[in-house]
Amino acid sequence: MNTNCGSIITVFLIVIFLLLNITTATLYPEPWVDEVLYIDPAINLAEGNGFNSSAWPSQSKDEFWSSNSPLYPILEAAWIKVFGSELIITRVLSYIFALFSSIFIYLGLKNYNLVRSETLRKTCIIFLLMLFPVAYAYRIGRPDILCLLLASSTFAATSFPSSRLRNALLIFSSLLAPLANLSLVFFILTIVCVGFLFFGRKILKDATLIVVGFSLGIFLMLGFYWFNDSLYRFLMISVGSGHTLLGQVAQYIVFDDARVITKLKEFPMIYLNSLFWWPYTTLLITVTYLLLLIPKINRNKINYFIIVSVLSTPLVLGLLGKYTWHYSWMHISVLSIGIFYSIDQLDWQKKTIILRSCVVPLVLSALIGWPLMMGIAFSEWDERSQESIEQFAEKHISSNDTVVIDPYVYFEVKKRAKGVYGTSYGGGHGLREIPEEQRRSISKMIIKENDFIRMQSKYNGQWKVTDHFYIELKDYGWLQYRFGDFRNWDTLVVYERDQ
Repeated sequence: MNTNCGSIITVFLIVIFLLLNITTATLYPEPWVDEVLYIDPAINLAEGNGFNSSAWPSQSKDEFWSSNSPLYPILEAAWIKVFGSELIITRVLSYIFALFSSIFIYLGLKNYNLVRSETLRKTCIIFLLMLFPVAYAYRIGRPDILCLLLASSTFAATSFPSSRLRNALLIFSSLLAPLANLSLVFFILTIVCVGFLFFGRKILKDATLIVVGFSLGIFLMLGFYWFNDSLYRFLMISVGSGHTLLGQVAQYIVFDDARVITKLKEFPMIYLNSLFWWPYTTLLITVTYLLLLIPKINRNKINYFIIVSVLSTPLVLGLLGKYTWHYSWMHISVLSIGIFYSIDQLDWQKKTIILRSCVVPLVLSALIGWPLMMGIAFSEWDERSQESIEQFAEKHISSNDTVVIDPYVYFEVKKRAKGVYGTSYGGGHGLREIPEEQRRSISKMIIKENDFIRMQSKYNGQWKVTDHFYIELKDYGWLQYRFGDFRNWDTLVVYERDQ
C-alpha cells in the first residue's frame, strides 16, 4: 500500500512538473543569445536548409556548422521535424532530458547504496531539479541539460551489475559525451581521476570503458566534420578557440592576442568566482554540507571524494577551457549528492539538532530556484505573453524581409522572414567581416537601441526608426543579479534600411 501510494505521488509530481514547465515555457527565461546560437542550426537542418547558422559569430551562414556541441542541435532538429519549431516545442525536449537525468541519478544512488532511504533518494532528485543552476539548464535551450543527461547516464551505467549489456551502455553513453560538449568529457575525466585517488583499482575497468567510449566519440566527431569538409573549421572553433587555454596560446602566437597572459594572472580569482557563480544557492548548500560534516561518521572516504571532486571540477575545466555559470550544474549536482548521502548516514534521533539546522538552508536554496522561476513567470504573465510578440512580428515582418534580430524575437521572426541574422553573427576570428552580399540583403533590424552602432558597423547603410516594442523591466531589488533574467533592456527598436 505504501509502495503504491509512493508511486502515485511520484507520477503526480512528474505530471505537475511537466505541466508547469510547459505552461510557462515561453515566459521565463526569455530567449537568450546562447539559445539562438544552438537552436538556429537545428531549425535550419529540420527545414531542409542545411546544418548551418546565421547567428554563429565565427562562421558564415553558407558554411557547415562546426561547433563542439553538434549532438544537441541534431537531436533538436529531429524533434522539430516531428513537432515544429515553436519556442515551447523546442524547450519541451529539455524538460524530457531533465526527467531522464533524474531517473539515472536515482538509479545510481540506489545501486551504489549511496542513499539507502527511498524517500531521501526521491527528495534528492526533486531537490536537484529545484536548484537554480540545474533548473536554468533545462529551462533554456542550451546543450547543458543534455550534458547532465549523459553524465547521469554514465553514473547510472557504472552502478549496474557487471555484464556485457552494462559495459555496452557505459561505452555508448561515454561515446556521446564528446558530441554533446567537450567540457563534459573533462568533467567526467576529472571525476574519474579523483576516483582513482580515493578508490584505486576498483574503478579501473569502468575508467577504461569510459576512455574507450570517449575515444570512439572523438573519432566519430572528427569523422563527422571531416566528411562534411569542415574539420579545420571545427578545430579552429574548439581547440583553437579563445575559450580554451590552448586556443588562447595559439591566438597569442598567431594574432598577438594577449588574453592568455591576462587569464593566467586572473585565474585564482576566476576560480574562486566559478565556485560561487550562483551565490545564494551555492552558499546555502555549502553551509548545509559543512554542518553535515560535523559528525565523525561523515568524515569518510566518500565525502572526501565528493569534496575534492567539487573543488577540482572548476579548477580543471577552467585551466583547460572555461567554467562559466552555464557549467555550475556540474559541481552543484555533485555537492547535492554529497548532502543527501551525508543525511542518510546520520541517526535521526541522535543528530536531531544538525538535521533540523539543515532544513532551513535546503528549503531556501530550493525555493529560490525553480519555484521562484514559476513565480516570476506567473507574476509577469501579461508582460511576457507571446501574443504581443506575435502581433508585433506580424505587423513588421513579411516573407520578403531579411532581418537582424534580438534573441527575444528570434522565434517569431524566424518563421515569418525570408532570412534571419542574429546580433551575434560575425565578428569572430573565422568571420571578421560579413560578406557584402549578406550585408546588402538586410532590410530591417529589431534590436536594442544600444546595439545599433555595432550592427550598423557590421551591415553599413542608413537606417530609420519605424517602431518600438516595449516590455517592462521588473526590479527584483537585492535578487536582481540572481533573477534578472539576464535582460537589461525594456525597449526593442525597429530599424528599416533607408534607401
